[in-house]
Amino acid sequence: MHVIVHIGSYKTGSTAIQASLDAGRDTLLEQGCYYYPGEKPARVQSLSMLYARGGKAPSEGLRQFYPTIDETRLWSEQCWQNFEADIRARKPALTVISSEHLSDISDIPLFIARLRQTFDRVSVIGYLREPLDLYCSSLQQKIRGGGRALSEINSPLSYNYRLRRFFKQYRDAVGAENFIVRKYSRTNLKDGDAVQDFLAQVSAIGTPVSVPSVRANEAVPGAAVAWLLTLNETGLSAKDPQRMAIIQRFQNSDAVQALPKLKLTDPALIAIIKNNTHGQCAWLNKTFLKGQEPLQAGLDDDLPEGVSVPEKEGEARALMRNWLLGYLTSEATRTIADAAIAKGRRKPDTALAVQ
Repeated sequence: MHVIVHIGSYKTGSTAIQASLDAGRDTLLEQGCYYYPGEKPARVQSLSMLYARGGKAPSEGLRQFYPTIDETRLWSEQCWQNFEADIRARKPALTVISSEHLSDISDIPLFIARLRQTFDRVSVIGYLREPLDLYCSSLQQKIRGGGRALSEINSPLSYNYRLRRFFKQYRDAVGAENFIVRKYSRTNLKDGDAVQDFLAQVSAIGTPVSVPSVRANEAVPGAAVAWLLTLNETGLSAKDPQRMAIIQRFQNSDAVQALPKLKLTDPALIAIIKNNTHGQCAWLNKTFLKGQEPLQAGLDDDLPEGVSVPEKEGEARALMRNWLLGYLTSEATRTIADAAIAKGRRKPDTALAVQ
């Protein structure tokens, strides 16, 4: 039996991949592929929590059921036992597991060894994203999740692009021939779509599979992100139904979606990330991305005249404030306000490309 493990990493279309696999489970079974979605209450964490980094707290949604790390690991062990029993009963030729949480577990060799107790072959698929794009996407996710003040959000000075260590450990654990790494960018992915690209990799090393792409966790433009940052200062819960409805209106509004996307434009902030990640990017390009688009982040010594790289968090956050609020032009603010107070139904799901 063969298992293909999708490990993310974070902000590389994992939610859309999981939603598409979940929606197409019956179709996948007919094609000879069993997708294991995990167990509630936090499905994608059900197998990863047993091997979570030491001291890593359970997610907010999981804490209400299992408040401590020890309790979450006991739950995860039970999920493993249920999963292994399910595989023994089904005996699928191909199984797919997907969880972005697997990109930063503490004991990757032990995780792979556990899989080898059940499966004859273990393959891993991972995605890499440009550090600058990944920073913006992570920042947006933090603000959408209720991050209240710039003091709660990582500036480029404290941003950690730490994928080299995890990807190296997976390569060493399963062997280079069983580890597929893809660059997450519109021009590198099959049809510009993370879901279809993932299915193409599964088809190439396992069983030919095909299901429609499902949209999930869609990005919103820079002006909407800046507006949400101000809304967060009201203390409104990230899960408040009205707040969630407003975000959905932004996602469904053609006028809002036509606004400029969140992109790091401040040269000093760009230089911080480039200078801090160039070594990792060079290694990842050489090790995993031969024949694909390379990661572009590299040393940036050519700053505009009069621009210097900040060395303190306060200085970096001041630049972040100016950058984010710069999206709130009068025209963009009017567009955001119109969408925020609008009523409308959700548009049908269509294929998700790159956020």
